[in-house]
Amino acid sequence: MNRIVSKNSLRNLFLVLLIAAFSLISVESFFGERLRGLSIDVSSYVATVLHIETSGRVNSQVVILGIDEETYQTEPFRATPRVMWTPQLAEVINGLNDVGASLIGFDVVFPTSVRQFIPNYERDFLKTLRKTALEERLVLGKVQHQAKPIAPEAAQSFAVGHSTNVKTLNLEVDRDSVIRRVPRYFLESSQNGESVETRSFSHEIAYRFQRLQSNSSERKKSPKDQKESVLLNFDLRSDAIPTYSFGDVYQCFIGGHQDRLREYFSGKIVLVGTILDVEDRKLTSKRFAQRRLGEPVASRCVESIAEVDQPVHLNARETIPGVFVHATAINNLIFDNELRSIDKHWELFLSGVLVILIAALVFKLPLVGLFPLLLFVSAVCSAIGVVGLTRGLAIPVLTSVVASWFAFVFSLIFRYFVLDAKRRTISRAFSMYLSKYEVERLMEQEELPKLGGETKTVSIFFSDIEGFTSISEKLQPEQLVSVLNRYLTLMTEAIEEHGGVVDKYVGDAVIAFFGAPVSHGDDASRSVDAAVSCINAVKYDDELKELLPGIELRTRIGLNTGVALVGNIGSTSRLNYTIMGDQVNLAARLESANKLFGTTILIAESSVSDVDQISRLRKVARLRVKGRMEPVLVYTINDSLNRQQISDFERGFDLLARNRRAAEEIFVSLRSVDSISSIYVDLINEASQAIGRLDADVIDLASK
Repeated sequence: MNRIVSKNSLRNLFLVLLIAAFSLISVESFFGERLRGLSIDVSSYVATVLHIETSGRVNSQVVILGIDEETYQTEPFRATPRVMWTPQLAEVINGLNDVGASLIGFDVVFPTSVRQFIPNYERDFLKTLRKTALEERLVLGKVQHQAKPIAPEAAQSFAVGHSTNVKTLNLEVDRDSVIRRVPRYFLESSQNGESVETRSFSHEIAYRFQRLQSNSSERKKSPKDQKESVLLNFDLRSDAIPTYSFGDVYQCFIGGHQDRLREYFSGKIVLVGTILDVEDRKLTSKRFAQRRLGEPVASRCVESIAEVDQPVHLNARETIPGVFVHATAINNLIFDNELRSIDKHWELFLSGVLVILIAALVFKLPLVGLFPLLLFVSAVCSAIGVVGLTRGLAIPVLTSVVASWFAFVFSLIFRYFVLDAKRRTISRAFSMYLSKYEVERLMEQEELPKLGGETKTVSIFFSDIEGFTSISEKLQPEQLVSVLNRYLTLMTEAIEEHGGVVDKYVGDAVIAFFGAPVSHGDDASRSVDAAVSCINAVKYDDELKELLPGIELRTRIGLNTGVALVGNIGSTSRLNYTIMGDQVNLAARLESANKLFGTTILIAESSVSDVDQISRLRKVARLRVKGRMEPVLVYTINDSLNRQQISDFERGFDLLARNRRAAEEIFVSLRSVDSISSIYVDLINEASQAIGRLDADVIDLASK
């Protein structure tokens, strides 16, 4: 058997490893990259819902100046083409310089000009660009969508020194069209045609800001010189990056509110970009969280524009303005808190361990507990992803979760159609002939039953129907079969309900036992409870009454506890899980003895010693049955005598061996309420030789 178990274990181990490898390779090959990105998105959402502070939370060094709907609705921008906003742009840039802004970046491109139509219209704007660029405090943006980029108009580009202060705004888009990274560098063609590596828009601004800060008392580290893209670590607060309306700030500057604006912009990086419902919207790893956050705009400088003191929110959507992406990348570079990916080898190792565990549990655990277990594992993985964000780690938990679900489904399919199919075959083949415990053992070991047995202490149940021969003679064969089937069903259900095993049916007789193959510790008590349940089930069953109108079936039961041989007994071609031994014969003798005392249940003393509620029993006799020299004390269920009468009976029972006449007097006083006392009176006077001979206090039965 050990060899069989070992063989099955090795086979299952191989299957677990095979399913785990197939699941992990399939998920990694087809969904790996997408799931890594989606893991960040989901973890960000969970952190937002649970209000968990992640490592992306910083005191932003970036302030956004948004060209929003409000700007388009106020003067002088209302009904004015954006190409003609250059005087106002110059006013704002000069104002920002005056209030101490560290750097100004334009995430909005002005690729055209009105110079050829209105000479000198942009003169002040170009002079402002030139002055700020020479101070290395201005960066313009360009977008490379085709061979020729969308870049600032030629005069603007010349004013700022071309590529020195014009940097690429392009973002890195994953395969699922989500932006999770911002490039550090781009390859661009130099004037001599060579490819030159230049810093991206966000990297350039962060780099310059750190250079400016290196001369201040609050020295910061410069951005790391890495080639990999910045894995964005969003601050998941709705007001993480201060945001102001361009139109409102313009009104503040021309209105002389520099002191207030100095509080907003002094020492900060100012990004100018569009904050509109349709223009320059990006789908990022913040997309699920963004639905809950919305897009706030900071308090206004000029109340007449906003008409309210509270921040204005755009409708919550999955996308965010592109300027917020650059602002996040700049903060990540400055604070060195970009997300870090775990090593790919560690990722595969940890995912593999989890997938192997899930596949193994599917093979071992009951099906009812597997689905909740997998949900729990998924929840734990989600929690790990959130914890990773708090530590600045992008943990691809969804790769593990999806691979685990794959392994779960594949293992479940294999278990049902292969492993459990064999078990179901065994169950169908033997459930009608073997006990359910033995069938379960065979299914677990996946082997056919073998001959053999063991000696165990069991409680034996033997029953028969009183006068069933005469009853059966009055019934048609079909009616007799129906009666027997119903009767045996009631008996079997009562026995199995109390943990017993039905050994066999012999006509109307039922042989059962308690304590094998599984011992419960209270099997004797269980056998007594089962006997009482059997009597009541037969007595009060309506279907049995309909089958036998006017006839009451009376069941007699004998119970005994002792050591017996239990196991698969029979031939190599036909066997039965049964019990054998002298203890079985004693139970049968006790069942037969019921008819001598007018009782329905006789219980050997060996079964009484383990009965908890001994107060419900009473002594009947000390019997010497045929084939046994040693007498056995037997009990029955007390259903007629009160405590005093039981005490009187036991006193008379104890006097039998010493003073038979005194015992007789007691039994005579009880014979009107107790048929067993009446039998003792007859035995003492030797009036009932058919019952047996009274030898001292032992009734020596004359027959089985």
